[in-house]
Amino acid sequence: MKILLSMLPAELEVPNGIKLIKIPTGSVLIGDGGFFGLFVLPRNGPRIKVNINHDFYMAETSVTSEQWLSLESKDPSKFTSEPSMPVETISRKMALSYIKKLNKKFPKINDISGVFRLPSEVEWEYSARAGDSSKKPGPDYNVGGMVTTKKGGGIHHGKLSDFSAKGGKTRPVMENSPNYWGLKGMLGGVAEHCIDPYIETNRGIPTNGDPRIGRGLIVAGDEMFVQRGGSWDQNPSDLTYFWKAGIGKNDCDGRDGFRVAWNPL
Repeated sequence: MKILLSMLPAELEVPNGIKLIKIPTGSVLIGDGGFFGLFVLPRNGPRIKVNINHDFYMAETSVTSEQWLSLESKDPSKFTSEPSMPVETISRKMALSYIKKLNKKFPKINDISGVFRLPSEVEWEYSARAGDSSKKPGPDYNVGGMVTTKKGGGIHHGKLSDFSAKGGKTRPVMENSPNYWGLKGMLGGVAEHCIDPYIETNRGIPTNGDPRIGRGLIVAGDEMFVQRGGSWDQNPSDLTYFWKAGIGKNDCDGRDGFRVAWNPL
């Protein structure tokens, strides 16, 4: 018998350790208004109201080394393969391959059929905000990052070795602060892959949480895809709910990871 959507549990546990949290439906403002928003459209702007009316889950944390190794034979991380650390140096192509294996091995969670996937960028920001319409979390939110640096990585990253030489690195996923819905490390952990092609502004973005349709920005012949959340190499002052960057499908370094979403069927 198919489970009624209204009866879906608040949390689900995948046998390989991924904890899924049900995301409430509702509305929130996303994006960047910008200081000069009335005259110049900022990157990641304008602010728009999104309405999420479909049931989906987000993983409590980014995928860890332990969760990665449950389906893969090798951990590609540059820093450490400790079980509780986020797996990094993960390209979009690698993330999608892992998700394909997740779906094959776990077609049902607690007898509920469903499908794993990368979240859309609207779903990601909606989930990160957890109802917050401000620019970023308050000062009690531990985002990590490189507090000793004067300038964060932004869309153009510095050398990974420069940041790690100053003490920057990933850290255990459960050490990151949770948001109001219980999602940890949405900002300042690893830059997380989303399913959408990368477009700098919010023009034309689906307001119902669907991914964008069409091609992303082309850089040096490669199509760019969205990453959200920023990463450990950035100053916390640069980390906002609407931070995003573009990355090629095969590109990655020690700042790149992912978090899975899951849809009940």
